Amino acid sequence: MTNISTNLQFDYSSLDEETCEFVQQQTVEIRCLIKHTVEDIFEIGQKLIQVKKRLKYGHFGKWLNSEFDWTERTAQKFMNVAKRFDCEHCSELEFAPSALYLLAATSTPESARQEALVRAKAGEKISWSKAKEIKRKYAKAAQKVTKKTKAKQLETSDKLLAKNSSLVEIKNFSSQSTSSQESNQTQKNGKEKESTPSKQEIIGLLPQQESLRRKSQLVEPNCWWQLGENLLYCGLPDSPEFQQQLPQKIALSLAFPPSRREWPATFGQQTQSVLLFSTIYQGLDLSLFRELIKCSLELCTLEKEMIVVYYLRDPLLPLLIHNLECRSLIAEPDAIRCEQAIIAWGKTGQKAETIEIR
Repeated sequence: MTNISTNLQFDYSSLDEETCEFVQQQTVEIRCLIKHTVEDIFEIGQKLIQVKKRLKYGHFGKWLNSEFDWTERTAQKFMNVAKRFDCEHCSELEFAPSALYLLAATSTPESARQEALVRAKAGEKISWSKAKEIKRKYAKAAQKVTKKTKAKQLETSDKLLAKNSSLVEIKNFSSQSTSSQESNQTQKNGKEKESTPSKQEIIGLLPQQESLRRKSQLVEPNCWWQLGENLLYCGLPDSPEFQQQLPQKIALSLAFPPSRREWPATFGQQTQSVLLFSTIYQGLDLSLFRELIKCSLELCTLEKEMIVVYYLRDPLLPLLIHNLECRSLIAEPDAIRCEQAIIAWGKTGQKAETIEIR
């Protein structure tokens, strides 16, 4: 039976002469190295890192698929090993390739890698199962520390939001957080139910979907803002201006439409995972909402992968994405919500600026 390759030929003609020669040479050398010894894995990773730096955004994945039939996730394993291990110290040690990939992953604590190295230098062969055991030992302790650190960062950002006079006070949302079920029951009983204040332990409540009814002094419609590696567009998600910027590969799309009538028409051709959240209820607990997003990011994305956000329910979402080491494209038509995100970002000491995208 004849195998039919579905890989497209990589377009080397789009590269300048120097880059073309370099990438073709690395391609040949990588092919010769695919033997999966420790030394080869390290060298492949180094070469992949060099190629990725030379190619423009979006070309790296095409090159991998065309030349090696690899995904970027596969390449990331090699690059992680090159970044986190010293070839001279590891080449003579007995590491199973699968163990190296596991220990070099971004989710593996540095302390786990150090223990594995110590044990390997003592003559122990580190298999995948031993690497997993070592990782599990340190992951639980690291997870507790990470949760406390990130929770503190988000709590600090929440306090900055609440103190800023140009933002709607978070407390205001609690007085309007009656669900539709409660409203219907009130109408049946003919009595008006008094609003109850939010519990003190709730840091903040998710804002209602309708516009905040004031004109932004900072954000103009149809403009772009750069917040670190997050790009924020003040406009509709289905607009051509935003859709044209969607990359070929999207690790995760997050959609929080105001209503079902406003669901995005498309999530991009190469979206790997989608989380769409829409509800009639108002005044949702922000901490629970952020935990939902955090779990989605950890489950469906790798470091530096692209996330697309349709409608910005939480002004701290760009900070959360940044803390989890991902990149994002965000579309939000309400200028006030964009303003909230920009101010929250700036309050952490990071730069926020308008940019032109063509």
